[in-house]
Amino acid sequence: MAHRPATNDSPDGGRELTLEFTLTKIQTQVYGTLGVDGSPTGGAA
Repeated sequence: MAHRPATNDSPDGGRELTLEFTLTKIQTQVYGTLGVDGSPTGGAA
């Protein structure tokens, strides 16, 4: 996985938020692809 700089104004405070958002985004894509959440569109639960 390539490391991408946080697109946030604060280099320190925005890092955790960016990381969590990225993980949530990835998790949503994974569950959406596997259809685990039972949502036809693969949306976040």
